[in-house]
Amino acid sequence: MDAQSARPGEREALLEQCGRNAEEWACPRVVRDGAPTQQRQDTLRLIEIMTGCEQGALTTCPKHAAGRPDVQRALRLYRAQQSGGVSHDDDPPAAIVIAAEAIGSADAKRIEREQEERELNRG
Repeated sequence: MDAQSARPGEREALLEQCGRNAEEWACPRVVRDGAPTQQRQDTLRLIEIMTGCEQGALTTCPKHAAGRPDVQRALRLYRAQQSGGVSHDDDPPAAIVIAAEAIGSADAKRIEREQEERELNRG
């Protein structure tokens, strides 16, 4: 659920949580001083563990980085490649192609990890 689709009353609570969380993980839209606090570092480390990122890979909120135009461009290219569809990016720069490959590699690792977890749960 997000704040946009929440019912009256829920929206305010979600926005309050977002504000606290954004402060804790140093979202650039909320935190103006980039000074890393221990609380921010601890929170970002928990997100790294939860998402499988390498230690120290996150310096700010993960959604902020994922929303960058170059990252979105690489993601669109990867999705087009996966679906066998046409990419509307006629001549992507090498950096975007490499980024799309990195997304693919991470996605393959995620799928493999999920498969292993399902097999372990089956016993």
